[in-house]
Amino acid sequence: MNDVGRKDAEGFTILLFNNSLFAGHYLLFRGHEDKLYNSCVQAHYDKTTKVFLGGVATQTPFVTAIINDDAILEIAAKARVVFEDGAEVNEVVSERGLVFIHPGIVDKPMNYLSFTIFDNKGKSIYEKP
Repeated sequence: MNDVGRKDAEGFTILLFNNSLFAGHYLLFRGHEDKLYNSCVQAHYDKTTKVFLGGVATQTPFVTAIINDDAILEIAAKARVVFEDGAEVNEVVSERGLVFIHPGIVDKPMNYLSFTIFDNKGKSIYEKP
């Protein structure tokens, strides 16, 4: 298993991983009596996909991205996710794996509308609606 990204948030941490068959994330959090809990979501991993997207759409929605294409990774500077409610989350691209956490807690599933990677001049180099 390869650790490809990590995001610490208030109350939880998301670890991204991939291997030859699967990619996904672990969600680590403290629960009752400060006990450490985790959940894992994984899917079949297609390394030929330029960017592998995943995530969770409920409660505290987030989108995960694993950049497989080395040419994109080499010139990527920033990436953005736009959620269904219009919330935009930007992240600096500093490693292969990225996590975009919605800025609020939602009471219904909240999917993303678009995912875009930009170079250091602000030009879009990859988009996925």
